[in-house]
Amino acid sequence: MAIQETESYYKTNLDLPNKLPPLDFTHSFGRLNRENEVLEIEYLNVGKHFNYIINIIPAKEELKLFSSKDKIPLKDGTQAAYYRTSRTNGNNLMTFMFKNNNWIYILSIEEGLIVNPLSTLVEIANSL
Repeated sequence: MAIQETESYYKTNLDLPNKLPPLDFTHSFGRLNRENEVLEIEYLNVGKHFNYIINIIPAKEELKLFSSKDKIPLKDGTQAAYYRTSRTNGNNLMTFMFKNNNWIYILSIEEGLIVNPLSTLVEIANSL
């Protein structure tokens, strides 16, 4: 529903990556925040208390977020950037950003949930 609302609001099509992290998700939901122009899609496992989030925003300007020196080439020739941030619970959060078809995708997942989070996020980005 949130994807259709976003497409209607922006009068354009929005694609999602075909691949998800190799985790068992029990729920998924999305919401469009028109004020901040962000579509947030969250996949979560309620029993195991983990999630994976995709934030999608229109690419109106070049990304200042891509100032990271840690860049990864994607199969379509574009560049992605990734960041690691420490969380209060001691687990690192990996944030992976890339641009595709006038949209900026920001993928976020806790590093310890999957064996090779960076490789997995690159695969997810390449599945778009």
